[in-house]
Order: sequence, then C-alpha cells, then structure tokens
Amino acid sequence: MSSNTAPPPLHPHADKLRALFARLAVEAETAGLPHAWADSLIGIDASLFALRRRMRKGEMSGALLAKLDCDLEKAEFEALTAIARLAVGMGTASRGDVTVGDIAEELTIDPSRSSRLISALVHKGYLERSVSQADARKTVVVLTDRANTLFRQFMTLKWRVTFEVFRDWSASDMETFERLLTNYVAAMDEAVARIDPKQG
Repeated sequence: MSSNTAPPPLHPHADKLRALFARLAVEAETAGLPHAWADSLIGIDASLFALRRRMRKGEMSGALLAKLDCDLEKAEFEALTAIARLAVGMGTASRGDVTVGDIAEELTIDPSRSSRLISALVHKGYLERSVSQADARKTVVVLTDRANTLFRQFMTLKWRVTFEVFRDWSASDMETFERLLTNYVAAMDEAVARIDPKQG
C-alpha cells in the first residue's frame, strides 16, 4: 500500500475510513513512526481482524469438518478440542482430569451449556464419562477412539491445507515470517501490559 492509498470511492463507509487513515497517520508520527507506516498498519490490522473473525466463527474448522463428513456442530467440535487441550496440558500449568467446570472455564460458557455439549458428545460417541483416579467423587470426561480418529484426520487435512498455503514460499520467506510473527505476538503482549491509557 502506498502512503496515498484511499478506500474505494463506492465503499459505504469511505468517509469514515478516510478519516481513520488520516488520524492514524498523525498518531503514527506522534509515536515516532514514519508516516508511511500508517497504511501498512491498517493493512496488517485488517488482515488480523479477518483472521480472528474466521477463527471466531469457526469458518476454517467448519470447512474441514464438512470435507470429513463429520456429524459435529461447531460448538461441539470446539468443546472437543478444548477437552483435548486440557487433557494434555496445552496452555495450562499441568495436564489432568477434565471436568464440566474445566470445559466451561476454558470456553467461557455457563456450566449448564458445558454439560449439554458434553452430553451431546457422549451421545455421538466422542466422549465417555468416567471417575477421576485422583478423586472418586469427581466425574470426568475422556476422549474415545472415535474422537482420537477424528483429530488425526482433521490435523492431517489441516496440515495439507497449510502446506498448500506455503507451497510457493522460499525457505527465507518462511523463516522471516515465523520470526516476525513470533516477535509480533511477544511484543503485543508486552505492549498491552506496559501501556498507560492516561498518557497521550
């Protein structure tokens, strides 16, 4: 994008977007960044927004599940993947038993909603209810062979798509993308923690 880039003239929110472009350019200069970076920042933000939206709506996973002729709804698959993550300790301090409450917390939903999702997954053969080995009073959920088979098929298809995306990238481009993306995520976490909204 060039520094003179403007939204399409027929865009329904063209005036608002032009104002955003102008304001961001000024704020970028105030922050000590080159004026031309404003266009790039808007492009990056738009791409990240589109990616977050697709992930939130489950468009990618939904498309892959459809190719696998899977009988799970989007919310059911999200619950199943949450259980798989919790079971192996991905993103948590440790691995262990997975309860209705754990799933509700992981997905930020009500326990009643979590319980209904689990019941549906048990009914469809993807989960089994069991008794915790650490506490016999606690009911936990465990992935079945059918769930593990689905995950293997899903991940195989997901990686095939990923390979297709990067097929024409050079090794140098891949290394640069990985490095910059990793740095961006780390820097964003640090900036959010450090920024003071009271400062101009």
